[in-house]
Amino acid sequence: MAPPRPAQEGVEDKRWWGLGVICVAMFISAMDMTIVNVALPDMSSDLDAGIGELQWVLDAFLVSLAGLLLVGNGLADRFGRRRVFLLGLVGFAVTSVLAAVAGTVGELIAARVLMGMAAACVMPPAAVKAGRARPPRLPRRAC
Repeated sequence: MAPPRPAQEGVEDKRWWGLGVICVAMFISAMDMTIVNVALPDMSSDLDAGIGELQWVLDAFLVSLAGLLLVGNGLADRFGRRRVFLLGLVGFAVTSVLAAVAGTVGELIAARVLMGMAAACVMPPAAVKAGRARPPRLPRRAC
């Protein structure tokens, strides 16, 4: 039988798992800013979209994300970081599905705006939680 682990090791393991989830969420949100570029030629032909509409497909996510980051942080302060983070992740997943099944350029742009709104709820709480997920034995210092 293995010797019991101290209680603090279990807490540190949970912190590392939490940090991993936060990093994956941030990566997915950041990746969505650029991954659409790969699909632009297919979107142009499938949705019969012009260059202006394709530009909005790209910018809709970034404009809504940048415009609502402070709002997402305020919501996290008011209603709890974990709750807003999880709501943002679920919203991001749902709006990703909506974007995938969009039949027109307008639907795709609307889905991308909603996706940016959801990402604005993910990023601020994730940044704060990442800073707090550091195990206590590691020193606090700038990189």
